[in-house]
Amino acid sequence: MTFITTFKPFKPPFDTIQLNALKSWLRFCPPCEVVVVGAEEGVEEAIGHMPNVTLVPVVKRSAHGAPLLDDFIKKGESVARHELICLVNGDIIIADDILRVVKAVKKRFGNKFLLTTRRYDTIITDLINDNLHEKIKSIRDQIITTYSGRKPKGTDLFVFGKRLFDDIPPFAVGRLVWSRWLIYKGLSLGIPVIDATEVLTVIHQQHSYVHITESSVQNAFLKGKTGYDAVVLSRDYNHNLLIGGPAAYFSEDDCDYILTRHGLSRRTDIQFLVRWLFKMPLLNPRTNRHALLVTKVLFPSNTIRRSIKKSLFKMRILY
Repeated sequence: MTFITTFKPFKPPFDTIQLNALKSWLRFCPPCEVVVVGAEEGVEEAIGHMPNVTLVPVVKRSAHGAPLLDDFIKKGESVARHELICLVNGDIIIADDILRVVKAVKKRFGNKFLLTTRRYDTIITDLINDNLHEKIKSIRDQIITTYSGRKPKGTDLFVFGKRLFDDIPPFAVGRLVWSRWLIYKGLSLGIPVIDATEVLTVIHQQHSYVHITESSVQNAFLKGKTGYDAVVLSRDYNHNLLIGGPAAYFSEDDCDYILTRHGLSRRTDIQFLVRWLFKMPLLNPRTNRHALLVTKVLFPSNTIRRSIKKSLFKMRILY
């Protein structure tokens, strides 16, 4: 399997965050490999000497500097030696044996699947050096205990067959929506879309958003907004929202398979079936435009739509 990622400039705190993430992936290399797309400041100096790591220096970017998903995946896949791809954000620590998990899925579906897992958020300020395996296990155990009774949200890792996605829109990576599109596209292709959270723990190292230089975002941070509430003010986010279309309505809650310690099974729970009833018209290319139009006609005001969105999000019905 080939890990494909992109990094931010190797400056504090991202240098520590990204090295921690990279080290967690390199535990599986070989047989795996890592492909880093985009040579931000300090990236080549930090990782260029590492075995099993390939750097592809050039990637297309948005007007505001974010890598574009279509070129990012295309460039990564062009040098990947393996037929399975693991697209992973540069701040994600993989805490469990991802190869064991992927082999179990591959045995049933071959390379025709999309696997993802929900992330656990935490703050890690120190570089993980000695006893890497034991320290990652300790962090994993602590964070799962902290999350007791709460369900993690957000997806920053996707495993799929090479060339599965051949018509990727030019999403700005790191500006939301693009991960929802992968889930939407997998479902629209009719392949199994699998939530492996119970058996594959990934840890998101929380960080600031100083790398997003758009004035609207930075002004929002100065006014006390955090994370999502500030990023949605960026032009890149609005670009993603525009080209994403119905994909914005999909999330990890729409995965139609779940992988647990007891094995792989298709979801038939009430929450999933209710969501599926809402989503079916959005998956069909012949009806999704009409479904979106009906939504906007019934709820013409942005304020009304945002209010309804928050309510549906809390109920985990639509988003």
